[in-house]
Amino acid sequence: MAICVSPELLQRLQKHSCSAMSLDCDLCKFVSAKFKFVIGHPEHFLNKVIIDIFSNAAWQETCTSIVIDEAHCVEKWGADFRKDYKKLSMLRSTFPNAKVLALTGTATKQTCEAIKKTLHLKNLKIISTAIVRDNIKLTCKKRPVQNSTDSHGSVLMPIINELKEKQDRFPKTVIYSKLKWCAAGYQLAMLPENDGTPVDETMKTFVSQYHAPSTEQLKQHVVQQMSSDSLRLLFATEAYSKGTDAPDIRRIINFGVPNSLETYMQEVGRAGRNGTDSSAIIYFNNYDITTQMTMIPKKPRLAMNKKKILITMLQQYFDAENEATGFPINIPKTGLSSDLLNNVINSFHEIKTKD
Repeated sequence: MAICVSPELLQRLQKHSCSAMSLDCDLCKFVSAKFKFVIGHPEHFLNKVIIDIFSNAAWQETCTSIVIDEAHCVEKWGADFRKDYKKLSMLRSTFPNAKVLALTGTATKQTCEAIKKTLHLKNLKIISTAIVRDNIKLTCKKRPVQNSTDSHGSVLMPIINELKEKQDRFPKTVIYSKLKWCAAGYQLAMLPENDGTPVDETMKTFVSQYHAPSTEQLKQHVVQQMSSDSLRLLFATEAYSKGTDAPDIRRIINFGVPNSLETYMQEVGRAGRNGTDSSAIIYFNNYDITTQMTMIPKKPRLAMNKKKILITMLQQYFDAENEATGFPINIPKTGLSSDLLNNVINSFHEIKTKD
């Protein structure tokens, strides 16, 4: 069984003729335990009716593995947002002989410890890979000081005009922002032309938005569109970064600074998943910096290439192996401090202007 935050997994399994079902489906079919894969959210699996079904002999003999996708949510969401993530150990007691696989692309040492403790994992093996992806170019750009619609438009209108010009040749792009600006960006794309001409009907098929208040039906529709060639520009909050796997996103744009490095890495990680060269651009101003002061580790005071410093900061935050990137750097961890974000923004800016 797989615990996940996106319906895409079920669709991919069914596409490959795998016997799979979602806990959103008819439970009469579920009782038989004749599926190789069962997909659902934590709250689905921990429902008392489901737990009772799991207790029958058919399921006890059939269930060999429990796979938890986006396992970092155990710590990030389990405390107050989706508390069922903290209760997933109940499945361990329901299936004491099942093997557990916890998957995540963004786990610090602290998060790994939280996952181990919450899921009661013992005698486990941790497999980690490098966090740096060579096919994604990171860029930082200043945006106007004012946090206003005009400031927002000065960044977005060139992108929207590019979409109008290129249409289906426009590189598939996700623009991440707070909910307020997500909706404003979509409305901006739907504005009539300067001469009053209504927006072209094709634009309505090229642009969409994705955020927590959206209905599940709309979210699934957007996810499907992003995996096809129809949707070209998506305005989204961080809700889109978890469990989505559109392979051909070429550009990620952050309007403002994410609230954590984990969030940033999740969002940037949507780009270039098919190996194609892609870009990630973050637009910021001083207000963004002062509101997100604990995003990343302190900048090391060592004389080395700026790119190596940025890579090293990401590595040390996520406890990744330096050797995996080809840079044999060993910098002691320095902890978190209030000047972290300013340091990395400045470093990004210097890379952009010097390289």
